[in-house]
Amino acid sequence: MERNFLLPLLASLFLTACIEVKDDSDDNTTIEPAITPTVTLTGSIIDLSTNQAPASALVSYKIGSQWSDSVEANSGEYSLEGLAGNSDITILIESTSDEFMPRTISTRTYYTDEGINYQNLQPINVSPAITYSFSVLDVETKAAITDLEFTAHSVNNTAYYFQDDYESSYNQTTNTYSVTIPEYFSTPIFHADLDTDGDGGYNYQLYDNYNNSLDRLTISEANLKNAETLYLKKYIPAVTVALEPQELKLRITVLDQNLNRIEGASLSLLDKLNNVNAIYNNELGQYTMDVNILNKLRINLPSFEFDDKLYMSNFAELTLDSEDTLKVYNSSSAHYTNDREYKVDINESGIDIVMYTQELNPNADTNLSLLAYSQQVDPDDYSYKLFFSVPIELIDGEIEILQIDKLNVVKGNDSADDLTLSGSTLIEKQDKKIETTTELSLNNTMLTIRPKDPITSKEQFRLNIGEIKEKASDIKLNINQSLNFYSQEKFAETDLFDINSMVLDNNNYRVNDQYIVTNNTANVTTPDSYTSQNTYLYLPKEVNLLKEFTMKKSIIIKDGVQTATNQLYTLVRNGSLQLSKVNTISLALNENIIGYTNSINFGTTLTDGEYWRYGYIEYNMNDNTDSDVNTISFEYSYETLKGEIHTGTITLPVK
Repeated sequence: MERNFLLPLLASLFLTACIEVKDDSDDNTTIEPAITPTVTLTGSIIDLSTNQAPASALVSYKIGSQWSDSVEANSGEYSLEGLAGNSDITILIESTSDEFMPRTISTRTYYTDEGINYQNLQPINVSPAITYSFSVLDVETKAAITDLEFTAHSVNNTAYYFQDDYESSYNQTTNTYSVTIPEYFSTPIFHADLDTDGDGGYNYQLYDNYNNSLDRLTISEANLKNAETLYLKKYIPAVTVALEPQELKLRITVLDQNLNRIEGASLSLLDKLNNVNAIYNNELGQYTMDVNILNKLRINLPSFEFDDKLYMSNFAELTLDSEDTLKVYNSSSAHYTNDREYKVDINESGIDIVMYTQELNPNADTNLSLLAYSQQVDPDDYSYKLFFSVPIELIDGEIEILQIDKLNVVKGNDSADDLTLSGSTLIEKQDKKIETTTELSLNNTMLTIRPKDPITSKEQFRLNIGEIKEKASDIKLNINQSLNFYSQEKFAETDLFDINSMVLDNNNYRVNDQYIVTNNTANVTTPDSYTSQNTYLYLPKEVNLLKEFTMKKSIIIKDGVQTATNQLYTLVRNGSLQLSKVNTISLALNENIIGYTNSINFGTTLTDGEYWRYGYIEYNMNDNTDSDVNTISFEYSYETLKGEIHTGTITLPVK
């Protein structure tokens, strides 16, 4: 195991010593060094092969990035002195005679503000090594596969944290892989990525099931101990053909209930590939239209009038059944028999299909019915459509879109007409009606409902549809539909995540040690009281543009005292945010808050709005000022959804 042992500069980097200058009356100056508070870590080492202390062991540690000199453990007992308090520390246990495998643990020293603080760790177990060998062959050629890398991780969180990492080696002479692990620990599970060159595509694929996922080969304990030979085969990628729209020439015959050809219809097709109106061919007695299809399309036949007769709406769905066959489904047929659904051959010269309508009964109370509606809102503009048998009219107040649990904040000085008293702020979650647009098309048989303004944030909504009425008779039809849907965060192409937009805030109602809001809504001055608070990391909504994001806390400066650390934070993993969504509301410290407070942060330096928060980062930190330094430094690495990778360091002041 390679490692650089560097002399720690703890006195200058991690601990702050104070020097007091005393002025005596006789002008003699006496320098008295202050006692720097430190932590002494003690513990023991147990060899699991004997359940006794190992014959010899060396112990070293690092705080930050620098390793200390090794100290010898006497009879398995060790003591690490002069450590900085409240700091992350990594401890390495090594044998001088390969008696056991090296062991690394991580923990945190106690907080201390005076003298020497003693901290005792639970015993650290170590174990002699054992080596296992196995082969991996090509199942077809029986040739050895030599470019795999097997790794394993053994992680545990107890009184301290440890992670042991293991890697395989390959012997070109014996054509075998070997892994060395602690003999008396639980056998870790080894995995090998089947993308061996890192280009994003598999080089091998599984031949048999070894408790594997599709992208890696897993070696179990039984595989290792039985020295089994495992098999893979070369990966042959499937040939993928980009889907291209298929052009169809349609000849549509419209028949009434007596199977008579009908003119005067307005057939149309409007989707992401088509915006087509059919043309009636007098010679053929058919409607013709050229369309594009990927999988399925819908042709609408809205209600129409011909020869003083009114005919009802209908639609037909066309689905590619195979490369040569098209399946046609009519919403309604002449006699509701097998002609509702049928198949036709795809012909380049044209495809003949039949659609049905029927004359509406002028003596009926109503001919109004709902023929079809969207299964969900359109994710592009959150529109929703309904198709009716006859022309309709809308009724005021019967269609609405509600934003569910919209945060409503009423401050005591907002208005003299509300019921919220001065000095108080009422916070509620309410369902709020948003402005909605409605559009009638296809001779008033197609109703489209959508929000008036674009929705760009992630929210929950509910669409409620009550009654509509038949245009000809004013007779009402109760649709009685209620549909919940969720919007997603939407960004412009130019939107980017800015690492410098992050804010480290202690939520103490101050910035630069001065109150942000000096008076409450009753104009009462905020009393001069102060406590340090835990710090949280706030990020803007553009964090949703990241695929991966990790940060490692490296240096904390608290009230001018510097401490090294190495704590890792995962903020985004594979596009999933490991953060909490919060609202911030700026109020005075002496404001009386009434109502809903979950996921709401007060006392921050942020403007009122929505943010993503990771917390907490560090406890009890004051504001950063010119005279009192309070900052945290991080190393960061993030990858955008476009595949751009950014790394660096950043120091954030506590606000």
